[in-house]
Amino acid sequence: MSNILCTIHVRVRHCIALLTHVQSTFNTLVLDDGFVKRPTGPGLGIEVDEGYVRERSQDEVNWYNPVWHHDDGRLAEW
Repeated sequence: MSNILCTIHVRVRHCIALLTHVQSTFNTLVLDDGFVKRPTGPGLGIEVDEGYVRERSQDEVNWYNPVWHHDDGRLAEW
């Protein structure tokens, strides 16, 4: 399940770090023939561990996207 969550997230590196803790809360995402079924619960259909969110909010995170350049200095795409 973690693979599909990381593929839909731009910041995969941070996604993987977070998923080590929150994987079990995504048990409402059910795969059916390669598609994720829509959660039936209220809101996002997941439970948020508010204590963990508060704890992680104290961490300093570099949210800026990396900028890559070719050897000749031209801007490189992702």
